[in-house]
Amino acid sequence: MISIVWQGDRRYNVYRNGHDIGCVAVYCYECPEPYCSLQLGLDEYDPAIAKELFSLLRQELGRPLQYTKFSDQKLQDFLTAGGFQRKRRSYEIDVSSADLAVPVCPAVALHAAEKGSALYDVCCKQLYHDYRARQAAANLPEERLDDFYDALTETVFCALADGKPVHYAFVTPEDFGCTVDYVGSCDLSTFISFAQSLLHELFQKYPRLMAECADDDPAAMQLMELFTIPMDWSVDTYILE
Repeated sequence: MISIVWQGDRRYNVYRNGHDIGCVAVYCYECPEPYCSLQLGLDEYDPAIAKELFSLLRQELGRPLQYTKFSDQKLQDFLTAGGFQRKRRSYEIDVSSADLAVPVCPAVALHAAEKGSALYDVCCKQLYHDYRARQAAANLPEERLDDFYDALTETVFCALADGKPVHYAFVTPEDFGCTVDYVGSCDLSTFISFAQSLLHELFQKYPRLMAECADDDPAAMQLMELFTIPMDWSVDTYILE
């Protein structure tokens, strides 16, 4: 039998047949919808107790539960046995031109826009719209538009159609090379040509490139698929409604 006891400081102690088997830390949020994020600190991850444990926590907290962690088969089995569903898998890539699956060449014209310009602002609003939709689907907290804008890098590269951005990439120069912070598209069927043009441009200037690519972001996944690199680990987000 599983029981949980509130210890204060956001923590429940967990007992199995009266024996202390660790604790669960709880962080509750209101946005985009009320939910609680968990941190597990258990001595054992027996799938046989998962459903009972998470049912108790769900009943006690009265909100959906979320768990985000580096991929781990033992934890994955424990969470899924408890009724969690994986909502997002995110990969971090660190690559050079040697990692490209095929050589890239400029296929579309790139336009660079700086923060404060009208073109930059249009790209930012498109990105924010997509960002909010992805955050809501994974029940992750979102930033206000003003805060999101302030945190963005100074430069966006985009491809235009009829004078409007159809693809875009926010890029930050770094000491090691550059980071592609976000990519997005209004037409995924032609995004790959933009991605190839972007990589051709960036590898002319920088030796390495980093990016975070989540499986709920189809443009980012298309970018990642241009490289032949092992995907040995990921950061996974699970939700129990």
